[in-house]
Amino acid sequence: KDFVQDHVFSWSHLYCLYLPSAMASVLSSTPASERPAPSGVQDLCVAGEALIDFLPRETRDGDPAYMPKAGGSPFNVCIAARRLGLPVHFFSGVSTDLFGEDLYKHLGREKVDLSLVQRVAKPTTLAFVSRTAGADVKYAFFKENAADRSLTREASAAAMEGRSFG
Repeated sequence: KDFVQDHVFSWSHLYCLYLPSAMASVLSSTPASERPAPSGVQDLCVAGEALIDFLPRETRDGDPAYMPKAGGSPFNVCIAARRLGLPVHFFSGVSTDLFGEDLYKHLGREKVDLSLVQRVAKPTTLAFVSRTAGADVKYAFFKENAADRSLTREASAAAMEGRSFG
């Protein structure tokens, strides 16, 4: 097991925060960079994957096609928490390939702290999504030797040294 697996809850669960409609209205009309963190809140550190989902679509001619979208549950949680005004750090390996560049820039535009991101010359994880009427969604992951799986125990310990997250 690596450090992240020993210290992070399952990434397959997504937790939702329900806000009163008045608060949600204020948050949706205020840019993330202008929202203060709730008082007493410590920085949040989210560790996990950043990947590209390929969603099934059709071309204008009706041929099957895939549309790439930035994703991964931890990646999405970072963005959602930041949009709620929380100070968020993303902790992962992110590729230097064209998909990794897009993921890194996307998080930067959302004002997620990228100081714990390790840029590595490994491929980005790709997830192809398949939908069939009346059936569950299926995924085909291409993650062998991927950047988001490259964190080591030693690198993780070094990145966390002297830091405290809420």
